[in-house]
Amino acid sequence: MSAILGNTRRPDVTFYKSGRIDITSRVAKILNLGDGDVLDIEKCCGEWLLFVKLRNVDVVGTHEARCYASKKNSRNFRAYSKRLCDAVLAEQQKTEKARLAMGVAIEFKHYGMAVPLIIHYTL
Repeated sequence: MSAILGNTRRPDVTFYKSGRIDITSRVAKILNLGDGDVLDIEKCCGEWLLFVKLRNVDVVGTHEARCYASKKNSRNFRAYSKRLCDAVLAEQQKTEKARLAMGVAIEFKHYGMAVPLIIHYTL
């Protein structure tokens, strides 16, 4: 007997080779994302942490990895950063896309909430 669905866990963040980053509403709510916020990833103690580097009100000029709602009145966000995507895909040893789950959110003194990405397990 074999299961039809197999793994039913859906990804929280997806990184594509083109530089596109898709963020689900669950992650957006934890990070309190808004249109124009700038994302970054920091490697800390073997964990990859996704966090908001700059809030929209603090942004001056154009920035890489600036996120916007994927469609009007949506809590799903999309950002573009070729460098972030290349780093995640290289770590995962993937070529096209990396679909990742998140761990339990933690709070940083300087950046606020951060979401650990489960980088060594792909969905």
